[in-house]
Amino acid sequence: MNHPPLIENDVEPSADSLWRQTTADQSSCYDEYARPYAGAYYWRVRALDENKNPIGTWSNSEKFVVQDYSQGVNAAILGDSISHGGGAVSYSPRALEYSYATFLDFPIVNLSRSGDTAYSSLQRVTGDILPFQPKNLIISTGTNSLRDARISAADIIGDLQKINNFCLENDIRPIFLTLMPINPPNILYVFRTETDENWHEKQIAVNRFLRQQEFCIDIEPYFYDSAGMLDSKFSIDGIHPDLRGKMLMAEIINLNRHLLKK
Repeated sequence: MNHPPLIENDVEPSADSLWRQTTADQSSCYDEYARPYAGAYYWRVRALDENKNPIGTWSNSEKFVVQDYSQGVNAAILGDSISHGGGAVSYSPRALEYSYATFLDFPIVNLSRSGDTAYSSLQRVTGDILPFQPKNLIISTGTNSLRDARISAADIIGDLQKINNFCLENDIRPIFLTLMPINPPNILYVFRTETDENWHEKQIAVNRFLRQQEFCIDIEPYFYDSAGMLDSKFSIDGIHPDLRGKMLMAEIINLNRHLLKK
């Protein structure tokens, strides 16, 4: 909603809510629409039984504020849950300590979205990135594509090339992060999902392409264990760096701050 609920802790949904969703997932629910317009927004949740009848009342409403970025920003991030804030298995983007943007020594707007592949990040650039008119865009996407056996390295590279072209066409400096390794056994243990057995070969090909770009920050070499996978000391779940990993990512980016366009 773009205003507080008329009645807190009632039962009925607000008639003029901007968006609502019913989900069977008891742990998370993401708003699928970007909110680029400045102002205050309010949200709340309630539980339903198997017949869609409410259990109890609405929760206390929570508030977040979208700042006015109509004059543009110096830097933004385009990425997936690694940038969005995932870590220590599962924290929401509200846990700012799990966002490496928190540890950067320059202002930045995080426009990442959990679950993105390189292709879905590409689909968001016009609607999610362009309204903020960033001078610089840090791009960290494609890890979910590595996991998917249906997606080839050529597919990932093609999508990243199109993101690069979009940036250049709109006077945005694209600054790519290389893709760090993943840890399929840890991913399987935590998320019960399989990983493409060719993920590392795809990662090598994609990172070779990224290092050929004019602006690239190479974070890959710092995150390996002795078996050639994402070191568990950086990530419990095998894909999302935890606090130590997020701080290391930020440290590497800070050391390459000179790549940003003034």
